[in-house]
Amino acid sequence: MSHVHITKSLFVFTMEDIIKYENVSYSYAYDFDDEEEELNNIQVPHVIPFAVKNVSFSVKQGEFVAIIGRNGSGKSTLARLTDALIFPTEGKIYVDSMDTSDPELTWEVRACVGMVFQNPDNQIIGTTVNDDVAFGLENIGVPTDEMQSRIDEALRYVGLEGYGDMEPHLLSGGQKQRAAIAGILAMHPKVVILDEATAMLDPVGRKEVMDVVHRLNKEENMTVLHITHHMDEVVNADRIILIDNGSLVSTGTPKKIFSQGEMMRKAGLEVPQVTKLMDNLRNNGIDVPDDVITVDEAVLALEKILVK
Repeated sequence: MSHVHITKSLFVFTMEDIIKYENVSYSYAYDFDDEEEELNNIQVPHVIPFAVKNVSFSVKQGEFVAIIGRNGSGKSTLARLTDALIFPTEGKIYVDSMDTSDPELTWEVRACVGMVFQNPDNQIIGTTVNDDVAFGLENIGVPTDEMQSRIDEALRYVGLEGYGDMEPHLLSGGQKQRAAIAGILAMHPKVVILDEATAMLDPVGRKEVMDVVHRLNKEENMTVLHITHHMDEVVNADRIILIDNGSLVSTGTPKKIFSQGEMMRKAGLEVPQVTKLMDNLRNNGIDVPDDVITVDEAVLALEKILVK
């Protein structure tokens, strides 16, 4: 899909880039009533707080990007901007070459980008799983005779084959989120955004959801933006974007980001448990690598030490 809007871009747009953020800022600003101010002779400073401040980066097709930051850092606002649920106060966002601020392209952007939110119960629309998955298809005008095959395909992919006639409230938290992902898959998007989608799940539910998301990324080349406060969920990401106070603080591989403990602490975040363990071992005189961030890497490092 190609649109003339990309000629207005501040940067060179390549087909590899599925998302591009160009000097993006957003403010949940309140306007004051000038007449009331004048009437009461009140001088009110018009200071505009920005939830996102001058953020620029791009995401390649098929990339798995984790966006991390403390509560209130602006990462969820960035997600909503990407899906054209809100529009930048300043700057531009391009999704599959489409300007998300263009009202004529809003539904095309939303068809390209699927979002899974934090509370699975708040996403349930239908009285059955089939109805719930069909909701998005109805919104984008998929023909009725094509819907069921898309629904069956999506439910099969997320491991919910045979659950179509079940009432959604009977599902576990992890199953509800997988059903939400199925609703997105049925619309054949290019990007999926998880906005703290595992925050309310137990470890089993979290694993169920992340297993599906990683399969989508690796097998289907689907671009993933994963917003989370669970650091162990991002150790296998291609890249991490660290946001604090609305601004992009750092970007890089998980090894690069998690090796900067002081930066993480200043941003109000902790490193993964495995990284903490290895730090403690080093502090106690045990010679282990300083770039271990996964359980498998830790096992290999410790095995080498035990063999010596």
